[in-house]
Amino acid sequence: MSAIKHLFTAVLAITLMGTIATDLHAATLHTAVGEVVDNLCRYLKSKGETQIAIGQFVGPPQIAATSGPGIANVFHEQFGRNKIEVVTRANIGLKGEYSLAKVGSDGVGVKIKGSLVDTFGDVLTDFTFNADGNVEPGTIEKIVDEHEDIVQLLGVTTELHPEDAAADRSRDLKENILHPKLHIKDTRCSASAESPYQIEVLVHGQPAPVRLDDGLGFVNIDRGQIYSLRIYNNSDYDAAVKLSIDGLSVFTFSDLHEPDGTPKYRFYIIPKGRFIELKGWHKNNSIVNSFLVTKYADSAAASINHSQDIGTITAAFFAAWPKGGQRPHDEDFVSKGEGNATGFGPPIKDVVKEAQHDVGRLRASVSLRYSK
Repeated sequence: MSAIKHLFTAVLAITLMGTIATDLHAATLHTAVGEVVDNLCRYLKSKGETQIAIGQFVGPPQIAATSGPGIANVFHEQFGRNKIEVVTRANIGLKGEYSLAKVGSDGVGVKIKGSLVDTFGDVLTDFTFNADGNVEPGTIEKIVDEHEDIVQLLGVTTELHPEDAAADRSRDLKENILHPKLHIKDTRCSASAESPYQIEVLVHGQPAPVRLDDGLGFVNIDRGQIYSLRIYNNSDYDAAVKLSIDGLSVFTFSDLHEPDGTPKYRFYIIPKGRFIELKGWHKNNSIVNSFLVTKYADSAAASINHSQDIGTITAAFFAAWPKGGQRPHDEDFVSKGEGNATGFGPPIKDVVKEAQHDVGRLRASVSLRYSK
């Protein structure tokens, strides 16, 4: 009985958030999209338009990436900051695709391409401006090479060493994208047999088996089933985990926001040697909306008019320590189609508390596909 009580204490004492270390000069998804939207809003306002419709962002079929909803959501947030309303029907629409891209001699990134189109599908602008300040027609093309964003966008399972140089980390990440590997022990999945970070899918409270297909992990979750995610930290220090489903953070639909309207939180903190069970989309620090597999029209992705290309769960792991405290010795701290989908199940009481943590470089990520 004491062991069970100890387990629930660990689960309920989830702490949230902090700052994150990033590699210098890396282009993040938010930075790339922000630059695009700044120019796009200039164009829309020059045409007297205050609304836009966001269509699908389609991922590469070879990688089975399903983060179109996450990309579209970042566009949605950036439009909101610029007072442009995202609606289902508008005179001007945005559509696009994303794919693996080469960066330098041995690096890797995600290329985001898109078009601003009229009602007939004709391309209007690529959101870039020439020296005279005039819009030039074409398509957008931005490269995102921040590792944290790459693993979320492409659904990558990888293990990266925090003390390595950025070039070495990029090379390792590229290798794991091109030749994916997943270690499975019983129903727990990790980037390698030695990795201290694991995830496990529970369907209606029972661990679900995982099958391997060409290095990718697949778990069966039928429509109408509620699932949760058990996330393990067997390292010698606390871990921050960033969890996304189809590129959408579990905090996307939270009631708690920053002044600019973006979600207040990005991470859950897992104490060293413990695990937590995440049961749903964060609503507030007492309630979550349970993960429910549903048809696309009722899913979380569809609720914000996003792509129906869905089916990936990704957990990204970082070392974490109390704000201003001692960081781990190896932490090189660098300054800053109609398939099944996950929707909103019944609200569940799930009390968490807030604490500020510093967060290091990406150490590992584990991705599972749940709808094929």
